[in-house]
This record gives sequence, C-alpha cells and structure tokens, in this order.
Amino acid sequence: MDKEKTLSKSQFVKGVQCPKALWIYRKRKDLHPEVDEATQALFDMGHDIGELAKKMWSHGVEVMEEYYDITGAIESTNKFIEEGKTVIYEATALSPTGIYSKIDILKKVQGEDAWDLIEVKASTRVKDYHLWDMASQRMAFEGAGYVIRKSILMHVNNKYVRNGEIDPK
Repeated sequence: MDKEKTLSKSQFVKGVQCPKALWIYRKRKDLHPEVDEATQALFDMGHDIGELAKKMWSHGVEVMEEYYDITGAIESTNKFIEEGKTVIYEATALSPTGIYSKIDILKKVQGEDAWDLIEVKASTRVKDYHLWDMASQRMAFEGAGYVIRKSILMHVNNKYVRNGEIDPK
C-alpha cells in the first residue's frame, strides 16, 4: 500500500478543519509538536473509555496490528469476518479512493448482511468534527464493500452516577 495515496480518518478530519495543518502533518513531520503530559492524559482517558465501551459487547475480537500496518489490519478484519465473528474491535477498511479507517466497534446486524459502525468518543456531547469523523469512516467501509446500516457515535453519559463498579451498560 502506498501511504502517499492513502488518507486516514483523522487526517481527513484534520484536512476538513484546516488544509494547512494536514499539509504540515503529511509533509513536515519535523514541525510536529511533542506530546505533552496533558495531551497524553487525554489520549489515555480516550483509551480507557474505549476499553469500557468494549464491555458493552464483551464477546468481540480485536484486530491487534500496529496502527501503521493497515494491510495486516485489513487482513485480520477479513479473517474474523470469514470466521463468523459478529463484533470486531478496531476493524479496518480501505476504500478504492484511499480513505482508510479503524472503527472502534464493527457490529454485525443480526439476520442481515449489514454492519453497524460504532465510534467511541471520550466526550459528553457530539461535536461538529465527530460528524466528519463518522462520515469518513462510513466512506472507507462502504467503499471497501461493506453494507452499513447505521453509523453510531457512542459518548460518555455525564448524568451517570457511579455506585460501586462502573456499569458500562
């Protein structure tokens, strides 16, 4: 796969928000800022929220390839589908236009030849860029031949009151 001819969903969203930022990201890696502690804490929180979301569908399997191994991740996704898995975490698809995506949760629609895309956000509300994010993911998966029934944005319920262990449902 030629990385110069592909665009991840996060790069797509970056380009929608600011084309210059996308150009710098792709062409001037020397200008990327280092990840500071506050940014790393946000990344870690997002990871923790993603792990909680997986508990909603605990029978899922996870694509484990490194973020840069898109071809391997697509192959693992296809293998899981061939094996009849119905919930796949980090499922990966690449459209013929070069848009690729790892969706947090790919869930088979029972009784249909269709899938739901579930994107998990560590946010308490929908933000404008989340819609671009979901649109690019749907574009990648539909372009790769998937029939998508729903695109679902899952976020944190800020009305939830914890009493004992966290109940993700």
